[in-house]
Amino acid sequence: MFRKIAENKLLNAIINIVEGIIIFILVVLIGLTLIQRFSNSGSFFGYRIYTVASDSMLPLYGTGDTLLVKRVDVKEIKQGDAISYLGEADINKNMIITHRVENIEATEDGLKFHTKGIANHIEDPIVDADQILGKVIYRFKILSVFGKITTNMTTLLIFLIVPISILVAIEVIRMIAEAKKKAEAKKLEMLKRHSDDDDDDDDDED
Repeated sequence: MFRKIAENKLLNAIINIVEGIIIFILVVLIGLTLIQRFSNSGSFFGYRIYTVASDSMLPLYGTGDTLLVKRVDVKEIKQGDAISYLGEADINKNMIITHRVENIEATEDGLKFHTKGIANHIEDPIVDADQILGKVIYRFKILSVFGKITTNMTTLLIFLIVPISILVAIEVIRMIAEAKKKAEAKKLEMLKRHSDDDDDDDDDED
């Protein structure tokens, strides 16, 4: 069976395509996870990528949506913009939150931002200018599909374990097929040697 699989060109082509798709999915998932972790601690030329972790911004953004956030001068931020900021209040301390700007207040201590999730009924604690990481400028449609996977640990594990298991199975099948092919080649070689030896014996008897 394994030899037939190894010699079937169409089946091998399909396996190669499946293998390529799986590797692509794994690379994107791992890459997206690493990018998010990097964005939590720094930016790349002023840009960060975040994945929405809740439905507080529905219907604009939902859980798993992957957003491109650009660092801007806080004076450029307007009412209605979606911004990402680092929470400092007890209820959201050290959390990166992406909510909409409801109002901007100019005070002696600088600009104060009133923000709220679109789907939330309660406004966030006041956001200072130095908490703001940037303004949302784009939602990645394709990456958002993968983002919905990375925001759920169970789903993420399934999408990592299953493809890896398939890759391992493919490699095992290839190894078994190759081993059987070598064993059969060795067997044929031995049979040929025996046949040659028998021919030599017949020649000696003559």
